[in-house]
Amino acid sequence: MASLSAVRDALAAQLDTITGLTVHATIPGSVNPPAAVVAPATGQFLTFDTTMSRGSDDLAFRVIVVTGRGDDTTAQANLDAYLAGAGAQSVKVALEADQDLGGTVQYVTVDSVGDYGLHGFGGVDYFGAVFTVTCGAV
Repeated sequence: MASLSAVRDALAAQLDTITGLTVHATIPGSVNPPAAVVAPATGQFLTFDTTMSRGSDDLAFRVIVVTGRGDDTTAQANLDAYLAGAGAQSVKVALEADQDLGGTVQYVTVDSVGDYGLHGFGGVDYFGAVFTVTCGAV
């Protein structure tokens, strides 16, 4: 199976294709929005043996996207572009554009978005949302 860090790095590389988005492959102490942070999902994030013994494992990630902290109306309007199912700033489009993340996984799916609201980094709250992403790793 591809290592957790290799898959996390591959997801971050895909997100880095979104112009203007600062991407972190690990949880940083602080961010400069707009930013995306790739991290393992909270709770269970690794399911072993999802196909034929050691055929593949499923990895669950969260991608936290934050857009700002000053003007809530502007921050939410900016966040909407990342939440869209299509378009140049769509997180879903960017992550699913390369279904095997350069050969790192068998597939990647953006499953859902939640936790729309404030997210803290370095003691500062930013407006954002959390994407749930699943990858099948061999």
